[in-house]
Amino acid sequence: MKDIKGGNQYYEKWPEEACREAYDKLVKASENPDNDFIGEACREAGFNLFTAKYIYNKFPHLKSLYSEAKSNCEINCFANTKKGNINTAAGIINLKSNHGWRDRQENVITGGDKPVSVVDYSKLSDEALKEIINASADTKD
Repeated sequence: MKDIKGGNQYYEKWPEEACREAYDKLVKASENPDNDFIGEACREAGFNLFTAKYIYNKFPHLKSLYSEAKSNCEINCFANTKKGNINTAAGIINLKSNHGWRDRQENVITGGDKPVSVVDYSKLSDEALKEIINASADTKD
């Protein structure tokens, strides 16, 4: 049976200085316009996505570098989709799956033949949404 030190694949391999260097490489790789997905940038930087997540869990103060790299990949994906360098559907799937993009949702309330109001809930603050929910709950009593 291996001791804990020998059985941990991350032991000594990822001290803070090495993690900082790896993330610096990740940010640099994410600036390559061909990298539309954070996993591609990780591969170019010399490690995989699971290792990237391990690093920011181990050193949370480095997560801003990961976020910067991910943001660069989002920009690359959007630009490459817009320019037609990648398939539109693949670009949309990447943006939705990996960057939190979503279809805009609007609710239209009608009174007779005319719309009464258009509500885009995504633009409301958390406080405003809570007020709407509370007001709705109050009217059900």
